[in-house]
Amino acid sequence: EEIAAWRFAVVSFGRVEYLEQDDDVVRPHFRKHDNYSNWDDYLGLEHAQTGTGRKKQQARSGYDKPVKIYG
Repeated sequence: EEIAAWRFAVVSFGRVEYLEQDDDVVRPHFRKHDNYSNWDDYLGLEHAQTGTGRKKQQARSGYDKPVKIYG
């Protein structure tokens, strides 16, 4: 049930395009990469914010950071 609430999206220059169908092919959503520019297209995951189980003091001092996976 929790995973059913997740939504995948392709993020490009701050523009978000959600993948609506479970069988969507992701590759066509990404632009071709050349050696002279950076990748600016990312695969994002939107999910509900749930408790992490950490103590409140620990939660105040830090925050969740996005993760970029290059490959």
